[in-house]
Amino acid sequence: MTSFWNNALFNYLPHIVIVLLIFGIATRFVKASKTIQATSVQLLSKSKLYDTALLLFHYGIVFVLLGHIFGLFTPRWLYELVMTPETKRLLAISMGSFFGICALIGIVILSYRRFMNERVHDNSSVHDIFISLLVSVQIFLGVWSTAITAVSPPEQYFLLDVWAKGVVTLSPDAASVMSQMSLIHKLHILTGLFIFVLFPYSKLMHFLVAPVQYLWRRAAQLVWIRK
Repeated sequence: MTSFWNNALFNYLPHIVIVLLIFGIATRFVKASKTIQATSVQLLSKSKLYDTALLLFHYGIVFVLLGHIFGLFTPRWLYELVMTPETKRLLAISMGSFFGICALIGIVILSYRRFMNERVHDNSSVHDIFISLLVSVQIFLGVWSTAITAVSPPEQYFLLDVWAKGVVTLSPDAASVMSQMSLIHKLHILTGLFIFVLFPYSKLMHFLVAPVQYLWRRAAQLVWIRK
């Protein structure tokens, strides 16, 4: 990849995507907050297998995202208070592989249901199918890139840290390290950026309004009185 495209895709493009992401989320909340939802098909196809797949996907993807955030953006001086860089690398590979495979198994089973179950397929929009396929590809690339990281020199893993921190700190030469990364890593990053652009305008936005407050709210009993 030439230095021009390397700089355009991994230096300028991430900044453009961040602006579009923030703008899209803000406008979606202001203009169309009531449309933020993920249409459930659980009532159309009840199965313990699909319920398990749903849990695998959601828990897997949440922990993968948390791993990306804390793994890439935690300052080195901070994580070295509790672990060595090599320990961090091994932890990222092991946990990333486990939760990535969980999410991959979950999305594959759910995608199979969307295509093969007649009731679910008939109630799926083109948008639903496209997002399912896109997320499946992204998770697959993520698991593949983790496997490449596991057999690559340790220095290559830390280049991702350098790139990610360079992007958020607006470093003009953040993309210089990406020329040393594998094609799979680059495709994983670019697919992720594409998902970020689509995020505010897709069903994925329900991630930001998930009712996590149910985890700590006090129990309540509803009593209906018929007059």
